[in-house]
Amino acid sequence: MLAINQKGAMLQLFTHLSGTWELTRRLGTQGHMQGMAYFQPWGPEVLYYQEKGTATFGNGKALPAYRKYAYVYARGTIAVHFWDQAKEQPAGLLHTLQCHGAQATSQTLIATGTHWCSDDVYKACYTFINNKHFQLTYQVHGPHKNYAIQTYFSKVATWNTSLSNLPKYKK
Repeated sequence: MLAINQKGAMLQLFTHLSGTWELTRRLGTQGHMQGMAYFQPWGPEVLYYQEKGTATFGNGKALPAYRKYAYVYARGTIAVHFWDQAKEQPAGLLHTLQCHGAQATSQTLIATGTHWCSDDVYKACYTFINNKHFQLTYQVHGPHKNYAIQTYFSKVATWNTSLSNLPKYKK
């Protein structure tokens, strides 16, 4: 089980994310994605996140898929930022995680964050099940949106720098 105590939960969680994760994502009713996710230390208290995989849609069409973010630990919170491709650095805030502690019946840890994109709201719920598994669910609602994106992560290794090109750290 993920050994988390309330006092330092977010720092422990942040440290635990570092490594390589296999991911499986359900894209609402539109399709699914299979791939790998990497959390790589990048500068002080920053994890560079990237995922690569293949998204397959209901019509059978398969496309390459990728995302990049920065997870920044500061003052007991984790802020998730978009990644600026051109500048190779963290950019605008996606959401800040709020830890809700372990559930009474298990060691499962819950953290949530919310992102407003125009009239749409993306509610993120991270469920840390144990040392090797966590789930990220986005509930998306707005005038023209109403769906859920569920991603399941399974840890496969600690970070191996040969797996991906890490952008150069900029102070």
